[in-house]
Amino acid sequence: MKKNSLFALIGVTVLIIVVAVLFKPEEKTQASKQTGEYFVAGLLDKLNDIERITVASRDDTFDLILQDDKTWGLITKNNYPVKVEDVRKLLVGTANMKKIEPKTKNPKLYAKLDVGKIDKDSASTLVTLYNGKEKVAQYYLGKRHGKSSNDEMYVRMKGDAESWLVSEYVSVNKSPLEWLKKEVSDIDSKRIHSVTVTPNKGEAFTVYKDSYDESNFKLQDLPKGKEIQSAFMVNDVANTLGKIKLEDVTTDNTKDPNQDSLYSAVMETFGGMRVSMHVKKIDEKYYAKLEAQYDESLIKMPEPEKPVQTADDKKSADREAAKKAADKKKAREKAMAAYNKKVEERKKMLEQAKTDAAKYAKEWAKWTYVISEPSATAIGKQKQDLYKKEEEKNNSAAKKPAMPKASPH
Repeated sequence: MKKNSLFALIGVTVLIIVVAVLFKPEEKTQASKQTGEYFVAGLLDKLNDIERITVASRDDTFDLILQDDKTWGLITKNNYPVKVEDVRKLLVGTANMKKIEPKTKNPKLYAKLDVGKIDKDSASTLVTLYNGKEKVAQYYLGKRHGKSSNDEMYVRMKGDAESWLVSEYVSVNKSPLEWLKKEVSDIDSKRIHSVTVTPNKGEAFTVYKDSYDESNFKLQDLPKGKEIQSAFMVNDVANTLGKIKLEDVTTDNTKDPNQDSLYSAVMETFGGMRVSMHVKKIDEKYYAKLEAQYDESLIKMPEPEKPVQTADDKKSADREAAKKAADKKKAREKAMAAYNKKVEERKKMLEQAKTDAAKYAKEWAKWTYVISEPSATAIGKQKQDLYKKEEEKNNSAAKKPAMPKASPH
């Protein structure tokens, strides 16, 4: 064999050995044996034992805790309730993760999968699950694999060099405020009889409906010659108060909106519930304090009138043709069905007013809510803001087609 050929063969052999040492295929094979296993072994059987969750990212670190009433709360917000569906998605999603294939063990490549340690440049999320003081699991949630519709992602157990592609995509909120249960009030517009708004400066006004069957609210005591800008603006006062959502929450009594309120709003439902809200503006934020109570004197739902079969109806059924008798019977049945529906609606609204008043009185007692500017201003209008401007009235009048002149005889 020639010397050059011998050197070439030795070089190839050395290269093969170096590659084998660097990539360690036996370790890759060993990791591949875990394919199909659960990422967090046994978590499905321990879900009911999880009592605390810590979420850490470069932006924040916060804890969710399971409370005595089996609701979850955010510790940094005095255990204010969080969205239970988000907790469930995180826990159940993690428990169902199965390993598809091992990825990199190189710490320098973790950042590409967002499974590296938390620092100011990291996009990783570190989740820790606790049963009491015991750590059940601690792992990094990384990027989604491939397209946004793909239910696979990259993960890595803290302390384990191996990162994995797993089934199940679990999205976790990195901001504590995003975990909060946003709904403060949930009162359907149909149930609302009236809302009276009293600004700190300006004239108080009331929007109302005569019956829960009506779709639109009216402005009480609309001055002669004035028109409302739109039904939407009037409806928005009541509808917004019925569906208040928070942006933040506090128990800080110094922000009690009952002191020097920007405005107050009082809602009365047809079923007898009164909701009061006081709003205060501090440092460009709107703080709202709400109260609820039940008062039978507020009930605006008289019992529906039951249809009766008159003597004339009975006689006519005997002497008229069969078709007319059948039509009359159908009409009576329809009227009775409508009556029964109204009776059931009334009963439901009265019961719901009592239940909601007790529920909201308890839920709202401790808290002052930060609400959005659009919500605060939708309710806290000045009365004149609801009027159509004079130029708008003139423009509307100008657009009306002129009546044709009568032709001379």
